Amino acid sequence: GVKNVMSNKLAFGCGVFSFLLLVSIILFGSSFKVLEPLEVGLDYNKNWFNVDQTRLYGPGRYLIGLGHGFLRFPVNHQVIRFQGEEMSDDADGSLIKVRSSDGLQVSVSCSFTYVLPRTAADLYRLYMEFQDEHRKFIAAIARDEIRNAAAEFQASQFYTNRRDIATAMAEILNTTMFTRWSVHIDSFQLLNFDLPETYLAAIEATEVWKQAFEEAYHEQSLLNHRIETEEQSNVKRGQREIILRRTSGEVSLIEQMGIADALEYQITALANSTAITKELMFDHLRQVPVQLANGTTVMQWEQYDRKDLLAFLWVQSIRTHSHPRVVVDTEIPDALVV
Repeated sequence: GVKNVMSNKLAFGCGVFSFLLLVSIILFGSSFKVLEPLEVGLDYNKNWFNVDQTRLYGPGRYLIGLGHGFLRFPVNHQVIRFQGEEMSDDADGSLIKVRSSDGLQVSVSCSFTYVLPRTAADLYRLYMEFQDEHRKFIAAIARDEIRNAAAEFQASQFYTNRRDIATAMAEILNTTMFTRWSVHIDSFQLLNFDLPETYLAAIEATEVWKQAFEEAYHEQSLLNHRIETEEQSNVKRGQREIILRRTSGEVSLIEQMGIADALEYQITALANSTAITKELMFDHLRQVPVQLANGTTVMQWEQYDRKDLLAFLWVQSIRTHSHPRVVVDTEIPDALVV
């Protein structure tokens, strides 16, 4: 009987030990938690419902204890898309309906990538505000900020300033996300936009008119340039003619002045030489006899005096000059004045 009792106790003890060992193994194994290569985590104590804010766990296996788990956060770039008329599996939301500054409704299709913060305090703050639904709330906030950014532009600028609009949306989205939750917007793409059909027709007509206006303005500029060129050519041609005429006139004037001066010098010289030659000429004329009408013979000096001789020299110089059109400012001898 004693052996049986001892056997029963041993069997019971082995069973308890085996059970405790199995439980211990299970509990010990449950104390390990694994983070995937693209994950980081915060230690969450399910026993006391608190989070360790002092340590951020990277990828790997950790013994954090029973009743502990990880609040998991992705470390890679997350993509959020808004496209299509309705929600789909590959999109986080449908097209965003926005209002431009001039009141028109524009349907915007866009996508962006974001990166969560890398510190335990920032991730804890993100978790406390959004729990495990941070992606959903980021998409909702992004929708509102994109609407706000689009409201600063006119509908026509979606065609003319598409890059500026995309930049403005990215900036306001990144400012809001980073300032409030340290979430960094890595890239933003304005994929597409839809405007009302009537407005599209008006924009097309406006662009056609602008092109026609630019062509007309270009033609006008060419015409003005051609006219200015011709005017400059005419002015230059006229200036050349004026210069040539002026030069010719100046040459003629100089020539005539020279002729006049020469004639004046010639007459002056003749007049001046009279003082030298008149005595000789009078002496010569005295030797010439002149038969008068009454038959009386007289000497030449008795008929001509000094004034008559000067008049004779003046007429002789005018008659022998080759430029009769030139007027010389010389005094007419008194004997010729009527």
